[in-house]
Amino acid sequence: MPKSKDALSFDVWKCLVCAEHPEFEKADFLKHLHEVHKLETKGKPFKQTFLRHYDAQEWYQTDYEIEFEGLKFVNFQRNERAADDMMRFV
Repeated sequence: MPKSKDALSFDVWKCLVCAEHPEFEKADFLKHLHEVHKLETKGKPFKQTFLRHYDAQEWYQTDYEIEFEGLKFVNFQRNERAADDMMRFV
């Protein structure tokens, strides 16, 4: 899970291949795949599998398992709810 669990918005990618499971923003994650795992990602599809969804009053989050070239990663996507989103008033 991202270091700032209280942040209202983030897009964090976790490498499950590396022993320490480092976390990155997307651009740095793609750089990590290229530099550390020697993978070329340009023009190649990632397989995305839904893991779970969270709903909170001020944000919502969806987590995905990502598979690329036989390696697995996790992507955490959290978004702040709009001020007029009805879920804020439930």
